[in-house]
Amino acid sequence: MEKIDTSFLDTIQEFLTSKKMLPDDFYKTFSASAPLTDHIRGLVFSKLSQTTRWEFIFKKEKQIEELFFHFDKEEINQRDEKYFLNGLINLKVGRFRKNLCFNLHHNIKVVEKGLDLYETAGEEYLHYLLKNLEGFGLPLIFEYLHYAGVDRIKPDVHVKRILSRYFYGNDDSKQFSDNGVFEWGKKVRSQGKYNLTQIDILLWRFCSKDNAEICEKKPKCFLCPLSKKCEFGRIYENK
Repeated sequence: MEKIDTSFLDTIQEFLTSKKMLPDDFYKTFSASAPLTDHIRGLVFSKLSQTTRWEFIFKKEKQIEELFFHFDKEEINQRDEKYFLNGLINLKVGRFRKNLCFNLHHNIKVVEKGLDLYETAGEEYLHYLLKNLEGFGLPLIFEYLHYAGVDRIKPDVHVKRILSRYFYGNDDSKQFSDNGVFEWGKKVRSQGKYNLTQIDILLWRFCSKDNAEICEKKPKCFLCPLSKKCEFGRIYENK
């Protein structure tokens, strides 16, 4: 397999470390046997991320855990959906409407049934989730996988943008697709230095709002430590 130069990831890691922008669990190892409670936690927190910013969710993390009985399936199944929706409204976690469909009971059954596929954490599992989870598109599924402890890279706008700019500059005919991100990530992971989640964290935090905000839609190439190696950065510097 072709060896991929990952030095730009090293540079991003050094930059984010110097700014104290890496999460405490950046060096987390991943297991193929996460308990069902972790999966339920992933379902709940990813759904909450649709309603508000993560910083507001984390401020009430303990209260959310208590509301959902620390994600115990049996306790959750004894309450209807309105119980949890009203609890979230009272906690003022996000912009919840009383008629919002959380689909938690159904989705717990889906996740529990798919645990044998989860052990491979591959595309088969993704297809299963996309087909069966209610109220979850691909981006939200990747949020769920993160909080369930599954090693993954999310092909969102930030990740695709920085990879496309770094490798292809402003050549619109050579942009990273979702599948391109997956395949590139697998190759990098196979080299042993970074897992998929670490790659995702590095790229997303380097780009996104309320983080480093370097490679946003309007890039800050003049602040970027990659500008001399990045195809897009070279174009910027030569203007």
